[in-house]
Amino acid sequence: MACSANSRRQFRLAILIWGLASLVGCAPFRVPDEIPTSGRALPAPRLSPDSVILEIGQAQMPLTDRSGYDEVWQQADEQSLSLELRQELARNGLRCGILGQRVPEKVRQLMSQKIDLAQQRSEDLDVGEVEVDRQVRRLQCRAGRRAKILCSKTYDELSLLTRDNGAVRGQQLHKAQCLFGLKPYPESDGRVRIDLIPEVEHGEVRQQFVAGEGTLMQRIGRDKRTFENLRTSLTLSPGQTLIVSAGEDAKGLGEHFFVESVGGTTSRSILFVRVAHTQHDDLFAPELSTLPLATPGE
Repeated sequence: MACSANSRRQFRLAILIWGLASLVGCAPFRVPDEIPTSGRALPAPRLSPDSVILEIGQAQMPLTDRSGYDEVWQQADEQSLSLELRQELARNGLRCGILGQRVPEKVRQLMSQKIDLAQQRSEDLDVGEVEVDRQVRRLQCRAGRRAKILCSKTYDELSLLTRDNGAVRGQQLHKAQCLFGLKPYPESDGRVRIDLIPEVEHGEVRQQFVAGEGTLMQRIGRDKRTFENLRTSLTLSPGQTLIVSAGEDAKGLGEHFFVESVGGTTSRSILFVRVAHTQHDDLFAPELSTLPLATPGE
């Protein structure tokens, strides 16, 4: 009788389980990893409001390659600079322009010589000055914070001749290196104003006091010659590239900054600064967002 009662209870339990299963249906069990997350993913983190991503580097071509040089500059817009500034740059052997979002094939080929060696950096210029050598770098830059772009080797002695409003000035510098000081200023429409000024550091490293935000700050550095009359300030959209190089006839500052002899071959460098991304570019103008020229690891 006990066995019969147990059998009846097991039979009723089986009927109950079958009934519940018929109500629930036969949907398969899914572990959390299998549950689709489309539409639930957290948004990708954005840059801070005053940050931009810049790609900075230098490409080289033989000094004798005049056709390649002409091809690059035929694609560049130099009219964004005032006539007076273009003339002042030319008197000192420099040339500056903007390339559109479609980078000319010749320029892309030149850049690809360096892109394979690209190293990614995400530097916060809020904590100090970043020094960029002649390799391709991808930098996160804060508004108004300075980056130092090295353009030449260190010369033991440099005979510097410059022209300022028609006057020729000469100076003999010891242990001199040519560079550009760069500051970005993001704008609310996604564009970025790039402030670029040529400088020459020289002499021995020593302790200095410099003015900053109403106070004197102590820093370790070398003496610096700044060419304020050659400062360029251009506004770029994401995807556009600022280029600077020596003029057609390499001379003056242009020669010291961008012409160098290596292994018996004299080369001319082209500095490029590309606006890769800003906080606002895909918010206000998504059609301006483009892929970077150099993405490390790809």
